[in-house]
Amino acid sequence: DMQSYSVYSDDHGKTWTRGAFVGTGMDENKSVELSNGDVMMNSRASSGGNGGRKVAISKDGGATYGPVTINTDLRDPVNNASIARMYPDAVQGSAEAKILLFSNANATSRTNGTIRYSCDDGATWSAGKQFKDGYMAYSTVTALSDGKFGLLYEGNSNAITFAKFDAD
Repeated sequence: DMQSYSVYSDDHGKTWTRGAFVGTGMDENKSVELSNGDVMMNSRASSGGNGGRKVAISKDGGATYGPVTINTDLRDPVNNASIARMYPDAVQGSAEAKILLFSNANATSRTNGTIRYSCDDGATWSAGKQFKDGYMAYSTVTALSDGKFGLLYEGNSNAITFAKFDAD
């Protein structure tokens, strides 16, 4: 069964280390630094995952992870998704550092592209806003230098679309 792991650098990319394996039936994992410095791994559940995302927390920068839980609030059709800090340069421990963005196909199939936010390091999530009806597969979300946010996603006929949005 597939397991996930992090590959991390503590010297700005000069050298890289593979962390310990975590979980089972996890792939296409994404990681995000939380407001307290912990790292959250958010993975596609390749084994089904009861319709949610598999989540684990590292307290040592991605070297090891704690127990894997299934977040069924983040409904997922076994698809790639994206998670990122809304304000990646926010001061550790601040309210802004706790805000995360999550994009995925929020359905039981690869449809209904949705962006959500969390104000508490991913403990709870908004209902989200749909950005794409119909077919939508892989997506990536990131903060942009102009204060807005970028969303790259796979849509109809495997076309790749880039969209920008603001915090509202």
